[in-house]
Parts: sequence; structure tokens; C-alpha cells
Amino acid sequence: MLKFIKFLSIAFTITSLLVACNKLDYSGDMAYIKTQENIDFFIVPDIHHFSKSIYDDKEAFQNFLATSDGKLIKYSTEIITSIKEDIRKEQPDFLILPGDLTTSGDKESHIELAELLNEIEQIGTQVLVVPGNHDIENPWSRKFIGSDVIKTENISFNDWKDIYYQYGYSQAISTDKSSASYLVAASEDLWILMLDSTISNEKSKNLYPIKGGEISKNTLTWINNCSELAKKNNAKLMAVMHHNLLEHSQIFNDSYTVNNKDEVLDSFINANIDLVLTGHIHIQDIKSFTKNETTIYDIGTSSALVYPNQYGTLRFNPANGYTYNTKGINLDILETEFDKEAFENYVLSLFMEQCCNQYKDCLAELDELNDEDLEKAYSVIVEMNKMYFSGFRNNALINITASEGFSTLKNVSSCFAQEYVLSMLNDEFENNNTLFIPFSN
Repeated sequence: MLKFIKFLSIAFTITSLLVACNKLDYSGDMAYIKTQENIDFFIVPDIHHFSKSIYDDKEAFQNFLATSDGKLIKYSTEIITSIKEDIRKEQPDFLILPGDLTTSGDKESHIELAELLNEIEQIGTQVLVVPGNHDIENPWSRKFIGSDVIKTENISFNDWKDIYYQYGYSQAISTDKSSASYLVAASEDLWILMLDSTISNEKSKNLYPIKGGEISKNTLTWINNCSELAKKNNAKLMAVMHHNLLEHSQIFNDSYTVNNKDEVLDSFINANIDLVLTGHIHIQDIKSFTKNETTIYDIGTSSALVYPNQYGTLRFNPANGYTYNTKGINLDILETEFDKEAFENYVLSLFMEQCCNQYKDCLAELDELNDEDLEKAYSVIVEMNKMYFSGFRNNALINITASEGFSTLKNVSSCFAQEYVLSMLNDEFENNNTLFIPFSN
């Protein structure tokens, strides 16, 4: 708590110095945590908060739920509350939310989430946020009442800054004038680039928000200035953004990885960034890239609202590096209409219906499997998809790949379902839930 109080007390001093990084005379007194101290983080991407005030659980909302990609949007408040209780017990220094704070960008959900985040800050954990593609100027901002889908108010770029001002922006060493990006001194040893990777929806005529992302040239210039200042002050740089820096899936990468990946990679390597925390893709996955003997890691933490319902934890040790792990949401304490077993079944059935059934449909179109073989192959897809979303690949799936169902699936005519499953066996890491990252420089 004393760390957090100090962080608030320096907010005005830092805010009064918001200028371009290369012109800022940084002082160690502005850091949240002093040198040589560990820093603990919770990382919760894609929380997709959906206020209970904008739906009544009837026909229109049920139809909307059927397109939710396995997200437990009906229980976002309960899941945030569960994470808050973990924060109360473990007292991390920071909670990082890397975008898609809301499901459809409606103003009511944003305001309500900000209130929930304030409760977390009262515990003593500082919250840091960046926007995702769902959050600002979302053209699909709707209420669901009875059988009616009603357009409702979304938020602008300026609204975002106002609503979430206390969650990073008020403590920033510098803010980027061309985006919602900012720089925070988490400690004298570690600074965090909170990067806005979204593409503006303001002039879009799309019905849905723009899914892809990028880091603009102006923001890359600002990052370089921040890097020079960090090097001058012997501080490590870590980055956070919604979209992925590296491709986390051989099958699904379009609009997930930033459009200008190569340019951003070069910028990050020049800035001596070892670690980038991302979300967006909703699977648990870690990728790395090495250039000129420098390795950068992109940890994509899965959405807490999607099976297996987990979030990331990170410890920065200034002497050694970063230690990352995942932690499951405590579903037992969620106040729902289900008992524990029924809720677990609901979570799994939602995942199967919205994240697995498309592959069954794909196999059925082949017309070469009898009903029994189709069910065996589909059961393999379900079990492998559960492991895949949970962060396990390659040899971790060996018990499933030894099954009759997998043999059937492997030998059918080439199809998307087969390609998807086989891609799980050619991954960089077997277990994407834990990793130690040493400093590369």
C-alpha cells in the first residue's frame, strides 16, 4: 500500500512534465518502486466487460451470446470480482489490462469497469490500461432488451482518456500525442511502454470494429525517444499492447499480429525490449524472435472470459529477469445461477459450441467418415482444442495423438479442421504457461 500511495503522490509532478521523452529530464524520485526491488504484475487481457444494465437476458441477448466466441460475457463482473479477491490476497504491485476492456465499447460498460478498477486500486494495486479494438468508437455498441437490439453510446478517444485517466495516464512520464500510448516508470529499474495498437474506427463505415492493428510511424518515433531516455537512466523497457507482435498461430494470424510487424520488431529490438505482453487472440501462447543475438518474447495471455479462464502473473527481478506463469480464475466463488459442477459444465459446453463445433461441421462436409469415426475425430478435436487454448502443444498432446480418433483425423482428406489440429504439434513451446526470460543485454 505504501508503494501505491507514493505512486499517487508523484502523479502531479510527472503529469506536469509530460513532454517528448527526449526532452524530459527524468528523476529517480518519480519512480513508483525504488531500485533493486522485485515488481509483481497480474496480466488480464480481453476482459470484455459487459454491464448488466444493458441487457435483460431475453431473446436479443441470447442471440448475441450465441456469437460470443466462447466468452463468458454474462459473467464478466463476477470474474473481475474473483480476480480482485486474488489481488487482495497476493497484493501485486500492478494490474495490467492489455485492451478489449469491454465487449462492444458501450459507454455504460466503460464507466462501470472504471468503478470496478477503482475498487482494485483501493486495495493498493496500481492499474494500467491500453485500448483494444473493441473499446473506442465501436460501431457495434448496442443494448439488448427483449427482442430489440438498440444502438447505444460508445466512447471517443477523448472519452477513453477521461474515463481511464487514473489508470496509467496520470502517472505517465510521457504520453504519445498521436495515440493513447504512454510511458510509466514502474520502478527505477523497469519502465513500461503502454502502447495503443488500435486503428481508429472513427471514419470506418464497417458495422463492426476494425480488428487489425498497427503502431504508427509517429508512435515508433516516440518509442525511440522513450528508449533513449530509459537507456540514459539505466532502466529496462517492457512493452504492453493489445495486438500481437509475433504470429501466435499458423492458422489464425490475419488481423491478430500488428500489420507493420517487421518495423515494430526492429524498433523494439533497438530499444532493448526483452518482453512484450499482448492479448487479442484469446489463446495462451508464447513466441520469441532473435536478431543480432537479441531475443524478444511476445507472451500472449489468454482471455480470462474464455476456457480455461486464466490470467497471467509476472515477476520482474532486477538482478535476473522476468518470471511468467498463469493462474486459473477461482470459479468457485462466482455468484451465478449455477452450482459449481453445473457452472463448470456450462463453461465447457459454451467452449465446445462456439470454439469446436465449426471443426465438426468441417469434417462432416468431407462425406468420407461414418458417424462413429466422425464422433471419434471430433472428440480428439475437442480435447486438443482444450489443451491448445490452455497453452499446451507438441509432446504435451501425446496421449491424444496416440488415439484412434487422431489417426482417423490425420488420414482424412485435407481440410481446415485437420490443418488446425496438426498445427498444434509444431509449436515453439510445449508449455506456454510458464517461462523465465533472462535479460539479453
